[in-house]
Amino acid sequence: MLRNVSYNNKRITNEIQKAVGVSYSFWVRLKMGGIGSPRMHIKSCSNDIKHELVKDNYPNKAYIELRPKGVCIYFRSLLETFSLTIPYYQLTLFNNSGVIKLYGNSSWIEFEHSTKAKTFFDKLILERLNYLEQFSAGMDLNSI
Repeated sequence: MLRNVSYNNKRITNEIQKAVGVSYSFWVRLKMGGIGSPRMHIKSCSNDIKHELVKDNYPNKAYIELRPKGVCIYFRSLLETFSLTIPYYQLTLFNNSGVIKLYGNSSWIEFEHSTKAKTFFDKLILERLNYLEQFSAGMDLNSI
């Protein structure tokens, strides 16, 4: 779900919170060692995201925020901030040949591999597994 979050719109905020949960509190963020990724260069993306990114000539960068039930991927275009919201049950990660791809529903985004982001993606995978474990009821999550 791609939304413009530049302005304080209660309807959009409620949609995002319903999909991925309320942002972690300050103390939980400290306990987790941070919930945000470093800024990463966007290598390619789906058409709905590309439509927003082509509006300016600046380098396309984004960062990811962990939420209790998913992730929010934030990027800027012109003076607007956009959020791609992906719940954990729709999130698929691929890491190969120097790129990291995140798929969610019909949107996807591909980042250049960064050694700084490796610890964040390890944390993201662990959080996703912990979330999905709640619903597994004895299933083997190693195959996911």
